[in-house]
Amino acid sequence: MSNSWTTIESDPGIFTQLIKEMGVEGILVEEIYDLSEEALENLKPVYGLIFLFNWEKNDAAVDMDAINNMFFAKQKVQNACATQAILGILLNQKEIKLGEELEKFKENTKDLDPTMKGIAIGENEHIRKVHNSFKTQEPFESDERMATSKDDVFHFISYVPVNGSLMEIDGLKDGPVNHGECTEENWLSKVKPVIEKRIAQYQTSEIRFNLMAVTKDPLEEYQNEMKEISQKIQNLEKEGSNIAQLEAAKMDKQDILDKIHAHEAKLNRYAIENARRRHNWFPFIIELLNILAKKGKLEPAIAASQEKTKKRREAKRQRLANANANATSSEQK
Repeated sequence: MSNSWTTIESDPGIFTQLIKEMGVEGILVEEIYDLSEEALENLKPVYGLIFLFNWEKNDAAVDMDAINNMFFAKQKVQNACATQAILGILLNQKEIKLGEELEKFKENTKDLDPTMKGIAIGENEHIRKVHNSFKTQEPFESDERMATSKDDVFHFISYVPVNGSLMEIDGLKDGPVNHGECTEENWLSKVKPVIEKRIAQYQTSEIRFNLMAVTKDPLEEYQNEMKEISQKIQNLEKEGSNIAQLEAAKMDKQDILDKIHAHEAKLNRYAIENARRRHNWFPFIIELLNILAKKGKLEPAIAASQEKTKKRREAKRQRLANANANATSSEQK
């Protein structure tokens, strides 16, 4: 089991920290709730998108000619799709500073075919160790079982502009899917209908999708803006003639400070959530259950929890029934 890979939760805080621990600096992963042009524009620069969905067989044609000019790896390790989706973006964007470990990996695998690249990912101790550091703590260790046709199988893929084309990188395929020409400036508008079409292929009851953007960490830009505005304020104060410009500059400085504070708060929240995920809570939980049992409070607590769960399920069923009734009524009209 020492060479196994764990499943990873789809969370921007996890992916941001995972990328950082791989040795890559200056990257921030953001969750996307809105595919509108304005929302995507606010995230720029975006290096690539990571899409999580309930996997179904897809027969989209692959571009085998493209694999010679980009990094594409077939997934040869179970549960590695999250990290492979990340690598599909990082190793195909020249602007990203990969760090020593990933630079070495990219160089060592550049002449390998997709299958061997996938095997190389599985055998890379640094990548595997970082990936598995986000394992969810379980009370018992058990052997992994292969998914059956009755199971929901969730899968990560990535979308990234490579050599003037919008590429879909899916390690379960033989090669990348080429969605047509694009530029660094317009690729987000090109990918929007691709993702919307993919989501539309599912029944309306399927809402378990997640989309994240791999972006440039804006902190350096904020810091540069702070230096510029501070210098401008200093110059205006020396001149002492244009009070209106000085007050406007001070307001701009406060806006930048607010952005920095919001950014730092987000990173701090990511760090706290990741620490909680990585901590083994089971000894505490077991001890708490023992104390409740000794005081005769465990069974009443279980009964109360079961009742709350029952009420939530009934409320959810009622909401779905109301939604279906409203949809049927609209269709009849």
